[in-house]
Amino acid sequence: MYLALEEKIGPGIYHVCSKDSLSRYEFAKEILSMQDIKTPIKECKLEDFPRKAVVPHTSILLNTKLDEARTSAEMLEEYFSDKI
Repeated sequence: MYLALEEKIGPGIYHVCSKDSLSRYEFAKEILSMQDIKTPIKECKLEDFPRKAVVPHTSILLNTKLDEARTSAEMLEEYFSDKI
């Protein structure tokens, strides 16, 4: 993303996302695994958490204007290495 800001690209809406897609459950599992946290989590359904707002079942972003990004795991590894 920083490269997109450094390069003078045209105005517009840019979805910056990884090249793979993960469910919220898969994302949480990846984070716990990377941090060596042994807390068990269970997959659940959106319907298990009723709310007034309409929430899409999936919300996968497409990165069509920028170069192909890295995987979620690669991005998380960089994030956690910067935090330690």
